[in-house]
Amino acid sequence: MPVSKTELFSESELKIAIIGRALAHPARVRIFKLIQENGFVKNCDLISLLGLTKSSVFNHVVKLRDAGLVQIVYKPNHFQISLIKDGFGDIKSFVESID
Repeated sequence: MPVSKTELFSESELKIAIIGRALAHPARVRIFKLIQENGFVKNCDLISLLGLTKSSVFNHVVKLRDAGLVQIVYKPNHFQISLIKDGFGDIKSFVESID
């Protein structure tokens, strides 16, 4: 079983890796783009737009939430997903530092 050596890396480096993993699936990239275009999306809309099951959509959204990219607001019959404004702060700083 692999050993995690997260203590060897800075908080920023770990955050960048988490964001990278969150965006490593095309469905999550599409979800992110749909939210960006519309301000927010409902899970029930994502099910039809992506052609995925309810549980798959939820799992993808949770990965984005866990990476600090989106927030979920639970409503009576659905949930709304919206972007967290500074979710890309660490990655933006990292990319801008590259010569």
